[in-house]
This record gives sequence, structure tokens and C-alpha cells, in this order.
Amino acid sequence: MVVAGERVVSAPLPVVGGSVTLDRTAASFGRLSVDVAAAALAAGDVLGPYGFELRVQRGVVYADGSRELVPLGVFPIQSSDVSVSGSTVKVDALDRSQFAREAKLLDVHVVAAGTNYGVAIRDLIEAGVPGLSYAFASTEHVTPSLQFAAGADRWATAQTMAAACGMDLWFDGWGVCTLSPARVPSMSPDWVVSDGPGGVLVDASLQRDRGPAYNGVVVSSAAPGASVSYRSVALDLEPSSPTYWYSTSPRFGQKPMFFTSPLVTSQAMCDEAAAALLAERAGVSRSVSFATWPDPSRRPGDSVLVRSVKLGLNEVHVVDGLTVPLTAKGRMTARTRVVSR
Repeated sequence: MVVAGERVVSAPLPVVGGSVTLDRTAASFGRLSVDVAAAALAAGDVLGPYGFELRVQRGVVYADGSRELVPLGVFPIQSSDVSVSGSTVKVDALDRSQFAREAKLLDVHVVAAGTNYGVAIRDLIEAGVPGLSYAFASTEHVTPSLQFAAGADRWATAQTMAAACGMDLWFDGWGVCTLSPARVPSMSPDWVVSDGPGGVLVDASLQRDRGPAYNGVVVSSAAPGASVSYRSVALDLEPSSPTYWYSTSPRFGQKPMFFTSPLVTSQAMCDEAAAALLAERAGVSRSVSFATWPDPSRRPGDSVLVRSVKLGLNEVHVVDGLTVPLTAKGRMTARTRVVSR
């Protein structure tokens, strides 16, 4: 349905195609591409890119008529296309992070030293996009004295502050701005996909590329004029991991990445940022893309046990991205990487 803020301005729209993509590695966590029956235009120009948003849900209708729906996001409309002869309106949208991205800083933004990071992030976003709802996990980390230049990307700046204290910043399925601890991949799978009889794995492909993979992370502080500096090293020390730091046969080798930031103001922040960055980078050398039957309750960050006789797979992966179809017969696709810690 179409909303303006929290006000519903249309009945549920007749969807004839499209999908929602959720990607924890992208600038916008959620992206929407949907085809709506052109009859929806009879309600007025509610599909125009002038502040209207699409609230998207997917689920099941039971035999008794009751529904169970899962929210997939609230998406400010970016573009909508319709032709004279067309029977559908094609709408493309991003999640509410786009509001913050477009609201670039008009003036220099100053954060006083000692400000709680959660407060600093919320104040920065609220100044450009007032009226949002927030669900922020608590953090004890505080900022140094910060100054951001006019014209800076408000959302990218807020995400950088979140990453510095080992947190993820994103908009959830209800359009709530959420700050949560970065998820560490787990060896205990949240779900299982497999091929063969009774399996739900429709298709899969295995990619192996050492280019984007790192098995060590070094984080250090770089606050101008600071009398104390901090440094943390996180290594992939799981012997069964394909990117094990001390592997000898076969040898992946030692491949560290370095991250230096003036936003890091304590040893605890250094440690948390290093662990979070390693969790994102380790395992990228071995990834799987697969298609399965839709389950809109799944989210990036979930662990999934992937079993495929044809590919010789029986290992736990972490989901980085999901594309959920908005039609009954569509397939859900996922992009994963092996859990190596």
C-alpha cells in the first residue's frame, strides 16, 4: 500500500510482478522493484516520486481467509513509469536511508567530545529527516570532537560512526531506523536448504575468489592531537576455515586489511570494530548463490546450512543478500559466503 509518513493513502495495490532485495553490504539495505496494475492510477498520482512511500509485505492466506504477513520494508518511491498503452506501472524505490542520503549537510555539523555514539547518530539523522521512528541498541562508546563538512552524505556519515563502534545501521521491515550490534556469523544454522528429494534448493552455483577475502584485520585510532592511541588485531584462527591464518597445506597465506579511523576512541571500540570487520571479510573467498522457495521471514545475517550433492556442499554459510519475489510463483534467491569462524 502507499503511505505518506505513517498515513495510509491507498488500498493495497494489485501487484503483478517485482521483488524486494535486502543486502547488508549495500548502501541501502532494501531495494524495491515492482509492477503494479495500471488501474491503481485511478486513485490519483500516489505512485509519483514526491514523498509517497510503498509499504511492502509478503506472506500467506490460509483456508479460513486469515493472513500471515511479513514486513519487507517501507520504500520512498524513486521513479515510476507508465505508457499510454501499458497495463502496468513500474516503480523503483529504495528504503528510507535514501531520505537521509539526499538530505546532505547544509552546514558544518559539529559533535561535541564525549557524546554517546547512539545519540550522535540519531541527532545527525533527525536533523535532516525529522519524524522517523528509532530502535537503537545501547552503546557506551562516546565520540571525540567531530566536525563534518557541509555537503557530506548524512547517511554514509552515520553508518561510518556506527561501524566504528561495531554496529550496523539500517531500516527494518517497518521502516524503523535500527542500530544493532554487527551480527557475527554462527555455525548453528537458522535454516537448511538442500537439493534432492524433499529439498527446497532449486538451483545453486559455487564461486571461489580470494580477491575480496581477508583473514586478518588491524584497526587503529587516529584522532588528531590525541595523547593515547589504540590498536587491535583480529585473525581467522579457526583451523577448519579455508582462510585460516596459519594454514600450511593448502596455504591461503596471511592477508590482513587495515582500518584507521579518528572515530575510534577506546580499546573496546578497536576490538569490536576489528571483530566485526573480520566477520564480514573472512569466508568471502568461497560463496554460493542459490534459489529456493520464498520465505520472507529470512534476513541477511542469517546462517544457512547449504547441502548440494551436485556441488559437493555440506557447509554453513552466512547470508549477505536476499531477493524476495512479490508473486506467488517466484523464487527467492540468496548470496552467501562460508562461515569460517
